[in-house]
Amino acid sequence: MKTVYRSKFGWELFLPIAGVLMALSVLISLQDNAWPGLAIVLLSFGFILHLFLNTHYTIENNQLTIVCGFIYRKQLDIAAITGISASNNILSSPATSLDRLEIVWGKHQKVLVSPKNKTEFLSHLQSINLSIIYNK
Repeated sequence: MKTVYRSKFGWELFLPIAGVLMALSVLISLQDNAWPGLAIVLLSFGFILHLFLNTHYTIENNQLTIVCGFIYRKQLDIAAITGISASNNILSSPATSLDRLEIVWGKHQKVLVSPKNKTEFLSHLQSINLSIIYNK
């Protein structure tokens, strides 16, 4: 069975980015021939919005697929996951909120995710791999 977990929409990440882009658009609009600059800002905003709206985590057939827009896609065997811990790490990751989970597998491989329903997501992973250790 396929279950899709949407990423939590983190206003704490989105609003500063949107604010910077709005400030840039105001500064650019004060210049002569502002259209190319405004087009770049608008395309940048669309790209960021696309990432925020198209980040999700799918569990199907003992596989976790992590997708962040069209720039990141990772398939992970759930049996290989050794631990999950709560995180507020600000590193770039396929997570659109700072309310994150750090998934660890292999020797030193990690990824940060931010499922909207962390408890259900974690329970689903642990139901597939009983040896996953969760550290709050």
